[in-house]
Amino acid sequence: MSADILQFLKNKFMDELEEAEEEHPPPHDIPLHSYFLQIRELLETKSLTPSTGMKDCLYDLSIALTDCILFLEKRKMKINKDSSQGQGQGQGQGQGQEQGQGQRQGHYSLPELWFLCKTKRKLIHIKKKLFVATSHPVVPEQTSLSAVTDVATTSSSSGSLSFDGPTIYPFSSYYFRHQVKNIEKLVLGTSELDEEGFSKEIGIVGLGVAKGEIDFKKILEAMLKQCDGVDGSVEEEELLEALCKALWSKSYLLVFDGIWDINLDWYFRLKERLQWCNKSNQSRLIIITTRLDGVAKRMVGPNNLYRMPPFSNQVIWDLITWIASYVPTNHPIVVKMKDEMIYHSHGLPLAATTFNTIMENRTLGGDLKQIRELVRGGKPLVFYVMINPKDDANQGNDLLLSLRCFLPTESMVPDISEVVPQLPFDLIRDFLDRLRILVFGGDATTNRVLQAFCDMELHPTLPIGVMPLGTQVNISISLGWGNQISDTDSKPAFYLRKLRDAEVILIDSPVPLSFNVVNN
Repeated sequence: MSADILQFLKNKFMDELEEAEEEHPPPHDIPLHSYFLQIRELLETKSLTPSTGMKDCLYDLSIALTDCILFLEKRKMKINKDSSQGQGQGQGQGQGQEQGQGQRQGHYSLPELWFLCKTKRKLIHIKKKLFVATSHPVVPEQTSLSAVTDVATTSSSSGSLSFDGPTIYPFSSYYFRHQVKNIEKLVLGTSELDEEGFSKEIGIVGLGVAKGEIDFKKILEAMLKQCDGVDGSVEEEELLEALCKALWSKSYLLVFDGIWDINLDWYFRLKERLQWCNKSNQSRLIIITTRLDGVAKRMVGPNNLYRMPPFSNQVIWDLITWIASYVPTNHPIVVKMKDEMIYHSHGLPLAATTFNTIMENRTLGGDLKQIRELVRGGKPLVFYVMINPKDDANQGNDLLLSLRCFLPTESMVPDISEVVPQLPFDLIRDFLDRLRILVFGGDATTNRVLQAFCDMELHPTLPIGVMPLGTQVNISISLGWGNQISDTDSKPAFYLRKLRDAEVILIDSPVPLSFNVVNN
């Protein structure tokens, strides 16, 4: 491959990029624009010779640029279509423009994010190969791209990672191990994103978008509080000056999570006042976290950002069903809503943990922690629940699945549709004084259970509660538990608490043995 052909491919890319920049000025800037700018700057410093192995790189680069331009054109058409639909539905032109502006500011679908992620990796690989391709590279001067502040570009070209959002329990940190490794690479300067030199300022951009009113004075006051700074009853400029003094020569973490603001000037001014570029302070390390790519890029530049990709469907499902609790995965409600919950989580851990809370309430009737206090906390009661799902197929099966998810073993929640099993004395021997037996079924089921306990000849007899299930429930009615249980009442959080607080009374039987029953 001659140098002339390499020069032709190089010029072709340069011309196509320049033409694209003219046709697509901000705010509809080219996706991953900052990466193309860096590669163009790198090519301008390269000496092309016949021995330079750059053909494949230049071909791939041209294809990537074409793909990004097509991506942008389709996205612009989608934004315009959404805006016109909003107007047609009576939402008004202003709302349509606001929707379009919102999409321009980084509200990408998962397929779009996947395309940007793949293309960004390709451009990083191309840049790295170009950097080492020539035997006489000319090292470019360090240029600041922080002036490129369009939010659309930063949201696609930079990466991001977030530890903001829900409380993450220790065992669930397993899901963040890959992201933690990437942060470690950034901090140690071994990431692929900084092959031209490690910057001591690192931006970590969180998943999702937060909205809220901004009070910069409160932000500064919060910063100073962490620094044991001055009293916050002063003006913003004085607070900023005090903050600069408190942070001078120190390494620190700035957390801007939970802030939504498209005015980037304040952040840039904060960077300038904190004098991050002061060479006398290069020993310190500065990390910022934010949910806005534009903020991070404005403060630290485009080369030290990492975007945490959306979590996989399997990880999201694990978080929905397993973070800090055990949502019954076989419960009909959970099975029915599984695909919908995964889809609407959009790969975000906060959404997954929100669905976890919703499913806890739908299946268990409350916070699992409160239910466990009934079962396991202090000196609690021990529950042995017997269910005949055939008395009410829908409600009985739901009860069986929801109870088995958090009681110690399935043997503590037997299905008695065919036979009443022997009590698992190996499990309950030490808790007989605190044992409460609960029966869900109709009159026939209750009679079978009472007869079985009569045959066991237990001394003393154990308290038995009878909850209605089905239509023939006279025994339950006579004991004050009613003729049916509502969907709300059928949740463990409700009836276990009632069983704990209920009065224990004696009833007679045809045989010399009397029964302790739980009267509501």
